[in-house]
Amino acid sequence: MTEQQAIEYIIERGDRHGLSFDEVLDMIPRVLHDDLTECAEFLEMRHISHILPQSTHPELANDPSNMILEEPGANLSRGAEPMSEAEELIATLDNEVLATQIDGEIPLPVDDPTVVIDLIPDYIPILGIA
Repeated sequence: MTEQQAIEYIIERGDRHGLSFDEVLDMIPRVLHDDLTECAEFLEMRHISHILPQSTHPELANDPSNMILEEPGANLSRGAEPMSEAEELIATLDNEVLATQIDGEIPLPVDDPTVVIDLIPDYIPILGIA
């Protein structure tokens, strides 16, 4: 993917949710911001999830503060339920680990997203949370 294709992909993904390029970029972990092709690669592996569901909070449907990038299976399995604080934290940590892997800092198998989630406790000190 070229940088121009990455920009177009990020714009297209944002358009689906009423988000600007910059709003989508703000959702992507900062470690990837130096390479837009890595940002697009990351975004290809994530859903733009709503913290409070659109079905019960339509006024927040295009509000970036009500959105988070998340592993697709977690988003789909929750359905129209609100995201819990624990789910939001897991998504945030999972995003940081995946971004670090894409950036080449931590080699992790990404073909099974559950492996990334299972490894999060091992990387909490690296992420500066503990």
